[in-house]
Amino acid sequence: MTILLLQILGLLFLIFWASRTFIKILGQYLFRIFKNEAAVVKGLAFILLPGTFIHEAAHLILAEFMQVRTDGISVMPEIKADRSIKLGGVKIEQTDPLRRTLIGLAPVFFGLILIWVATAYSKSGMEWVFVALYIYLLLQVGLTMFSSAKDLEGSVVGLFLASLVFLLVKYIGEIVTFVPLINAKNQLVSFVSHNLFYLRNGLFYSLVVIVVTMLLVSVVLVPLLRSNTPRS
Repeated sequence: MTILLLQILGLLFLIFWASRTFIKILGQYLFRIFKNEAAVVKGLAFILLPGTFIHEAAHLILAEFMQVRTDGISVMPEIKADRSIKLGGVKIEQTDPLRRTLIGLAPVFFGLILIWVATAYSKSGMEWVFVALYIYLLLQVGLTMFSSAKDLEGSVVGLFLASLVFLLVKYIGEIVTFVPLINAKNQLVSFVSHNLFYLRNGLFYSLVVIVVTMLLVSVVLVPLLRSNTPRS
């Protein structure tokens, strides 16, 4: 169980790094092709539209659920002053730190749930169209789940706290001899372990899809850019 949690944490770090690297490289390639920041923004918006929509919708849904007023949603990327790329945004009113933190982490929670559900219900021998949709979902969610390093930090903290609660329930169940509580504890441990296995696998597949796609993009675009570069 502990090893499984450590694997999930490691995969989250790797997905964060891979997604930031891929989006940065993709933006640089698009700029070299179009020589125009507006075209780069439109290109990124088109390529990452499904994932960006899921990301911003997660902010919006949780904000509304927690009764924090919102004012519009944007799925258009923005190139910031430090040349980093910000994917979309949702304007929310000022609120307490707890709700603001949870709303900020909503895309990570939603992303993990989507990856877990998609992986848990995927089966061998699926039609190719479902396999393609699964791969596309892993790519889009993996690329847009984290908008900043704070998202990664928050997800690690959230996973750590959830693990503490789970371990507390597990070990209390081992100390207490009340049979119904022991049975409930065993069922909880089995359920969590089983589903963390799916989540771990889904995150691994997402990482592989991102890295492979990044390599394929480089293989396709680098020769194209070289062929379009005027020779002196």
